[in-house]
Amino acid sequence: MGLALQELTSELAKQFGYDKGQGILITQITPNSPADSVGIQAGQLIEEVNRVRVHSVADLKKAVKKGKNPNQLLLRIRAGEYSKYVVLRIEK
Repeated sequence: MGLALQELTSELAKQFGYDKGQGILITQITPNSPADSVGIQAGQLIEEVNRVRVHSVADLKKAVKKGKNPNQLLLRIRAGEYSKYVVLRIEK
């Protein structure tokens, strides 16, 4: 996918202006990756995967496995106080 993720600790939530447990923090994007191509940036949060709320990397993995299409994910991404949905296509 081209994402490096980290659980949102109290310290990170405060640093980035989020609430603890609000999602999973995106810490790094691989250039020219599927995540980069849809405009995802480091410092944003993943709040949902395939319309399932995620609070940990384990939640994200479960939501990915439950998805109907393993090559496509619907992500709700939060940047500051705004959220948007993006479709992430995974090439295999």
